[in-house]
Amino acid sequence: MQEAISAGVPVIAIPLFGDQPKNARLAEHHGFAVRISKTNVKAESVAEALTKILNDQRYMVTSRIWAKSQLSECPFQLHNGHQADLQYGQEKASQRFSFIGVVDRTLENLVPAGNRLNFVQYHSIDVVVTIMACFVILMYIMWKLLIFLAFKVVALVNGEKPKKE
Repeated sequence: MQEAISAGVPVIAIPLFGDQPKNARLAEHHGFAVRISKTNVKAESVAEALTKILNDQRYMVTSRIWAKSQLSECPFQLHNGHQADLQYGQEKASQRFSFIGVVDRTLENLVPAGNRLNFVQYHSIDVVVTIMACFVILMYIMWKLLIFLAFKVVALVNGEKPKKE
């Protein structure tokens, strides 16, 4: 979706899983996409959606408006080349940092989630200890079962009968 919005082109959305159904509904609601259900992907439905996008200029106009609104605040060159002249080095970095400051954006999305975990969580010590405890308990049960069976086999071989009380 992000690439289509940046390029300013309408979308034929066929959502499959995850957040795709929600994104497809939002794109359709905002007027730059036609949504096709994954259970209804047939030549007729795709042709109908394609005809709808190509013949109805509202989709193209809306997608261009979304592209311009995305680019209006951004002072640096984007990957699709829609914005600003090519700038180099310190000037480009300066503009990017000032953009972050002006828009009051933090870079929290770039901080790894592992930085907020404590030592035990980060190294999954609780999980490892639980798995090891289960393994030790299982081995103890197996050992006791093996000893019990060994005594039964020895008693059976020696011909001893179990005591009756």
